[in-house]
Amino acid sequence: VAAGYALYTASTELVLSLGSAAHSEGNGVGDGRGEMPGKALGFTLDPAGRGAAGGGRFVLTRPSLRCPARGPYYSLNDAREPDWPQGLRRWVHDARRGLTPSRTKFSSRYVCALVADVHRTLLRGGWAGNPRPHLRLLYEAAPLAHVAEVAAA
Repeated sequence: VAAGYALYTASTELVLSLGSAAHSEGNGVGDGRGEMPGKALGFTLDPAGRGAAGGGRFVLTRPSLRCPARGPYYSLNDAREPDWPQGLRRWVHDARRGLTPSRTKFSSRYVCALVADVHRTLLRGGWAGNPRPHLRLLYEAAPLAHVAEVAAA
């Protein structure tokens, strides 16, 4: 199984998850069923590098992308708060005040770009979500979920 995304910011990044998310803590041997242990890799475009087509190359810059178990941010469109389920409203209210089990005071980091929000969450930890039912499973939700699961998010 493989999934990934590209992120275009001040630098261009490509993140790929390879192998089985169920075996992301594996030792490289697999599970005996032919499944490769999962690994998330991050590459950064070196525009001056000499790629096969002469237009730069991607350099491995994150050989083992791992999401911190906890982080101080949540990524959620606060402007849509009236549409949220009551349980989510309560969690965000408590999280901003440090009243969650982790006692972390969460702050919002939301840029309204799904890949950018998920990428930041994978690097810094925290929570990214979208309570609205408009995500497309095949090319948005499933690939990002696979990357997050392999990165142990």
